Amino acid sequence: MNRLTAAEVAGQVQEELAKRSIHGSLTSAASILRRVSPIQRLVFRAVILQLSDVLADVLDFLGSVRSRAILVSDDYILRGKTNRGRPVPHHLLRLRYGRNEAVGKMREVVAKRGLGIQLEDGWRAVSRIVMVLGWYEDKLYFSALSARISRQEVKGMYNDLSSAVRLIEESANDFLGADLSSGGVEVYTAKLGGIRWDENTRWPTSEFNQRMHRASVEYPPGSGIYTVMSESSGATSRGVLY
Repeated sequence: MNRLTAAEVAGQVQEELAKRSIHGSLTSAASILRRVSPIQRLVFRAVILQLSDVLADVLDFLGSVRSRAILVSDDYILRGKTNRGRPVPHHLLRLRYGRNEAVGKMREVVAKRGLGIQLEDGWRAVSRIVMVLGWYEDKLYFSALSARISRQEVKGMYNDLSSAVRLIEESANDFLGADLSSGGVEVYTAKLGGIRWDENTRWPTSEFNQRMHRASVEYPPGSGIYTVMSESSGATSRGVLY
């Protein structure tokens, strides 16, 4: 019986992945997250930021090679990194570790707050993104082994990730007009550095609203849109802004 080479096996796996292709579903998953309530997005914000960073790294890689007709194994190899004797793509190492870190942060949220119905939408949304990233990891990994991925496929993945990165970044940072007045502990204990808000954003108390003004800068000037600054900017005496 003839044994298949690693590249042939990888090619067969790729064909199977293509059959259950979920192209565009990362954007769909990110769209669901974007619609999650502002308070739930605050609770899961550390997870969302982690996913945003991971996606940006993979997007950079795809952007650097999307003009080629076909990728080859050398595009993926980071020398010195191996997995059972095979080269592991450096961007996939980042994707794998990043997904694991995101899952760890999700568990931290549940350990601290529990997973009641009030957090169910947020949990499902971030879980969906993590699941779809697993498909991307498989797709790119077996493409690396078989050197079989077309420019059209890369372009489709790049466009999907581009839209998803924008939506996920907005989910983490866009709180313009958001109603956070009922947030209580979720708002007081959240890390708020980098979020954007405006005068229509409702905070738990007038005191907290004043505090946010002190901790933020208006950008662009005159726009009425504020960005919460990091710890190095100071201006906080209660809770965590960074």
